[in-house]
Amino acid sequence: METWEIDAVYQTEQRQVGEHMDIYRGLSQLKEVERTCITLFFMEDLPIEKIAVITGMPAGTIKSHLSRGKTKLTTFLKQNGYDGKR
Repeated sequence: METWEIDAVYQTEQRQVGEHMDIYRGLSQLKEVERTCITLFFMEDLPIEKIAVITGMPAGTIKSHLSRGKTKLTTFLKQNGYDGKR
């Protein structure tokens, strides 16, 4: 592997680490219930019905928390330099 290729891989890995840190910082800004719903749905890939069973909340409430959480997370990321085009 050439030096420039190693540098490119390193820079990509560093950018990804930074992006993950920003996402976790954004998640920490959410209410606990929003963070739980976002985490279970997007990171654990659970369906809304399963999240409803786990949390004891109706599916409609889960959808509301997901919607609010996504909006807040999107706003946080945009305020921190993400334009949504990546």
